[in-house]
Amino acid sequence: MPTPGGPRKITFEASWANLLSLPPRLRNVFRFYTPTELNFARGKLKEAGALIKSTGINRPFIVTDDFLAKSDGFQEFLRVLEAAGLNPATWTQVQPDPPDTSIDQAAEEYRRTGCDGVIGYGGGSSMDTAKGVAIIAAMGGASIREFMPPDARPVTAVAPLVCIPTTSGTGSEVTQFAVVTDTRPNPHVKSGVVSPVLHPRMAIVDPAVTDRMPPKLTASTGMDAFAHAIEAYTSRLENPISDALSLYAIEIIGRHLPRAVYDGSDREARDAMSLAAVIAGISFDNGLVHFGHAIGHALGARYHIPHGTAVAMPIPAGMEFVRPAREEKLTKVAAAMGVKVDTFISPSEAAEAAIDAISRLKADSGIPTLAEATMASPEELRTVAEQAMKDGSTFFNPRPVSAEDYLHILEETMDEGQIGYH
Repeated sequence: MPTPGGPRKITFEASWANLLSLPPRLRNVFRFYTPTELNFARGKLKEAGALIKSTGINRPFIVTDDFLAKSDGFQEFLRVLEAAGLNPATWTQVQPDPPDTSIDQAAEEYRRTGCDGVIGYGGGSSMDTAKGVAIIAAMGGASIREFMPPDARPVTAVAPLVCIPTTSGTGSEVTQFAVVTDTRPNPHVKSGVVSPVLHPRMAIVDPAVTDRMPPKLTASTGMDAFAHAIEAYTSRLENPISDALSLYAIEIIGRHLPRAVYDGSDREARDAMSLAAVIAGISFDNGLVHFGHAIGHALGARYHIPHGTAVAMPIPAGMEFVRPAREEKLTKVAAAMGVKVDTFISPSEAAEAAIDAISRLKADSGIPTLAEATMASPEELRTVAEQAMKDGSTFFNPRPVSAEDYLHILEETMDEGQIGYH
């Protein structure tokens, strides 16, 4: 057990490549790992002080962005912590798609304030920044770059870490990943850090904090959760537990995301989307993602498209590409999304219906097309495709993929009919 208040240490041998080498009949040999303590309920933030103290943190370093820091909800959160006897310091300079330089600045402030644990309060960027700070706090070093490819130091310890999501999509509150923008190349690229110790010690998920999310943010983050679920379900690293979680998340999101987009006061929809984001996060933490995130990371780094939007746009065309390898599973996706699959005469038709249902979900949620998000030239699309090939997520595609395949997916995505936000 970790020592309360001290760094969390663990040794863990990554064995994804070994698992992928197993023949299909032996795929019931798998690893599933989810160590984060989850506290989920509407109104749960009222208990945040006692919950955070139970992790051994007494002087938390809260990582958030300037907009959230000025909100009434965040000010109430601070009062809850102070009432519990905690003495927080707050860093409010989180940037979207957090660059390595920003994380380094936050880590320096953590050292200066003498804090003994980190709280990520916000969306994925806040939680990823918090994870970066927790790494440097426990491992030392001058920069988060030391723990990023190509010459990454293994991450074997992090400072006590609690994540509190204010959106419903990233799943970072329950995963071993921290996505970081590497500012060394030009243009910048999305990279990151992977280690089991990056699972937060605790996640506090209170759907009430998502009630005021605007429609565009609701749609983008919700489709990020959908991408996590559908990609994990069709990944090369599929396993029975992540499959079950993915299908449940797909069902929840299909039923509730458009409702949350069009009526932010719909508490049932908000609660459901918060739950789906967690479930999808646990699923992809074990099953991994593939083409959507490979392309999305490349698009986000180049054009600064919101992450959830970037990974959502290529899903229909990408699912058409993986369909030959995952036709039977796509039939189950169709059923989870409310399609009456018994009306089709073949799995191929049912799989096509699943892809159509995904396209409708995107449309109903208001995700823009790639052409609306950026008027990329054919040469730029080729550059994005080549960058996607270098992304680690590509390794988990269920079909062998080339830069030309990615280019075709991007071209198909660019040619989609106009949708736009309502």
